[in-house]
Amino acid sequence: MTSKSIKREPSTYLVSAGDKPNQILKPIKGFASEPLVSLEEACQPLLGIIPRLKHYVNDAKKNSKNPANNLTQDESAAIRLYTMQWDSNLDDPHVSLYSHLNCILRQPDRKVLKPWFCYLKLFLTALAKLPPISGQNFWRGIRNEYTAKYIEDDETIWWGFSSCTKSLQVLKSDAFLGTTDKRSIFSIEIFDGRSVKDHSDFPEEEEVLLFPGTCLKVDAKLNPASDLHIIQLKSIHPHDELLESVLQDDPWTHKIVPGNTFWLLTQKYGCTLDEIIAANQDIDPLKLQVDQLVQLPSACRKPRTKIALDEHRSDQVCHTVFAGDTCERISEWYGCTIEDIMIANPDIQPTSIYPGQILRLPRTYRTANNTRD
Repeated sequence: MTSKSIKREPSTYLVSAGDKPNQILKPIKGFASEPLVSLEEACQPLLGIIPRLKHYVNDAKKNSKNPANNLTQDESAAIRLYTMQWDSNLDDPHVSLYSHLNCILRQPDRKVLKPWFCYLKLFLTALAKLPPISGQNFWRGIRNEYTAKYIEDDETIWWGFSSCTKSLQVLKSDAFLGTTDKRSIFSIEIFDGRSVKDHSDFPEEEEVLLFPGTCLKVDAKLNPASDLHIIQLKSIHPHDELLESVLQDDPWTHKIVPGNTFWLLTQKYGCTLDEIIAANQDIDPLKLQVDQLVQLPSACRKPRTKIALDEHRSDQVCHTVFAGDTCERISEWYGCTIEDIMIANPDIQPTSIYPGQILRLPRTYRTANNTRD
């Protein structure tokens, strides 16, 4: 029986009771060095853990031909397998691969995660290729009143993959949270989610996944009805790396650093603004987040490796931008032109310099006037 004949597991969009807001676990790592293999090979170590997994893998592959987002069939099938469900049985209380995996991800002993390494490498590689979603609100929930465990301004970590939905109606359906009895709804502003709609066994739910190790700040708590509580969360960058990256050497993504803009990326990678926007339709160009991954258009070239002035030269002179500085004023201080400064700093947007930024000075500069107007 395929998962299409089975209703979605009620816990899909519900926060697990195993999610302990204050639980500190070791980072999830060790899988990135695994080779990228077929879904069949990636799931080989799991055959003794999940009954009939070989059958589900075959179903996932059959339903993942000609995938979207330039994913390979195996990558798309890895996502589909994650979303699939099957009948429960006495040998296995879990009814999905994701319930197995998330249970393991929440365990303190990271050694039990090792059989999952090859699948994690394939699955996370597939997710990382999907357009990032940021600056939007999505929903999760939990049955019963749960607000006491989430204190305003506190930070919490969700260690499993977290399924969210854009539609509050999906969450309120009887299959998930319902509209009666005590319940808590999480409103989450995310900065690095992935829509799996085009690769899911349940595309109508428009599921968005948050990565394991997602760090969240509690913004507010509301109580609009006696049996309904709303907890407002915002994704934040963790203090330490909690999930190993699988795309560290991928030349077709760019990790945002302070001061980055889409315009700056066009200068760095030799593509147009329209091309970058088209490749990142779910990213608001005005709300870029530090460490956010931006997909680079296939037409772009590799980053520039040579600049007008060698940044490693011992005699290189630089200018630190202060509040109120402009390229025009800096050019006046150093007796050069704005064009000279731009040639020396090809990755800098002249209208968007910011305090603390370092500008290389052209070789034609003279000693600056120390007085600032």
